Amino acid sequence: MSCHPGMWAAFVSCYSSEISAFHLQAIMWQDFYGPGGKPTADTDLEQQLNDIVRLIHTDAASLVRDIQSAYQDVCSYGPN
Repeated sequence: MSCHPGMWAAFVSCYSSEISAFHLQAIMWQDFYGPGGKPTADTDLEQQLNDIVRLIHTDAASLVRDIQSAYQDVCSYGPN
């Protein structure tokens, strides 16, 4: 990908913000329910938060790849 340095900065900043947000969600979820998350997830959101906590502890690189994939449209600026 060839782009202006300012575009790269925006690209990196966007992903960095999303990764930080997921990390903060995991910290808050663990504060409420402990290091394993909520023992019985009652909703899809609770299961997703449990999964994020698990991935942070077991496979953070996979979580980062998932975030990059999920936010590709949001964090892509300008023509490719």
